[in-house]
Amino acid sequence: MKSFVKIFVVFLLFPFLSCEYIQKRIDISSIKDMKQEIFADFQTGDPKRLKSFIDSIDTDDDTKPLFLDEIRISKRKSWSLKKVVKADLIEELISFPSLLSKDILGDSARFYTYRISDFKDSKTILWIPGFGVSDMAFHLIKNIFIEELKHGYNVVVYIPPYHLERRLPDKDDGVGFFSADMQKNLFTSFEQLREIRTINLFLKKQGVKEISSWGGSMGASTLLLSSKFTNYEHICLMIPLLDWHTAVFDSEYFKPLVDSLFVYGFDSLSIAGTLKKMSPENYQLPLKPGNMFVQYAKYDQLSSERVIQAFIKKNNITKVKSYNTSHATILLSRSVYKDYASFLDSVN
Repeated sequence: MKSFVKIFVVFLLFPFLSCEYIQKRIDISSIKDMKQEIFADFQTGDPKRLKSFIDSIDTDDDTKPLFLDEIRISKRKSWSLKKVVKADLIEELISFPSLLSKDILGDSARFYTYRISDFKDSKTILWIPGFGVSDMAFHLIKNIFIEELKHGYNVVVYIPPYHLERRLPDKDDGVGFFSADMQKNLFTSFEQLREIRTINLFLKKQGVKEISSWGGSMGASTLLLSSKFTNYEHICLMIPLLDWHTAVFDSEYFKPLVDSLFVYGFDSLSIAGTLKKMSPENYQLPLKPGNMFVQYAKYDQLSSERVIQAFIKKNNITKVKSYNTSHATILLSRSVYKDYASFLDSVN
């Protein structure tokens, strides 16, 4: 509930938050909250098992699609846009088993769909949100879904582990998503990738003509890793977390976490190795720069402007917009939605 109240207060105060200092403090406060949640349930796992796990896990083989024969499609009432878009908008839930159920009791992979047509021969956007996506966040992100539907796309929204119906009992959205257990973090990251690969294969089997994608923050990490396996027609990245290693090791606010792991027998190479395996920055990705759009926040305290600019330059991406916001407040900028609409115009 604490995070919900904070977002609501920020929403009310946003017109007055042009100050760079205040923008940065909002991000720092969110990072401190995450760190506090990590220390509230400080379970590290075993250093020797982590080293073995890093050496054995493979991005390709250990994220292969599973459970295609167990996919279920049902009606859905949550996050409805029928009153805003049109009454006959088809809103469904796609679900299938998840290997994360060993950590989240009863968990399953879940995707919300908005369809203006059958999947066969359609254009579809796979939408992957970041950390902390919630029912409250829907009031902002629904504007992106509406824009995509207006441009003739079906939309498939991924529900990340530890969020919404996948939350831990009696916990806020996102609690448990990133923890002191680096082996668990890597496993969660790769299982998300498996679920994304599975839904993409399902969409192809349904006859979808084009799959495009949108990824925000930590969701952009998974999206970019999935581009190794899916030829997306176009990609939009918003405040992408490209380098988990930099985000953790260069942050004074995560330093107590790293120092505590050292005390428990973990070495910097193992921690760094885990974070790098989760980071799209460390992979050669078959991206199409002309069909990519990056929206980033100048005052971002989680995914720095320096890291994002280096990624943009490395991949020759020319469609880029920056905003005088922080990581936590970028969705409060009206320009974000207008610029995304213009990008969709350019690729249609």
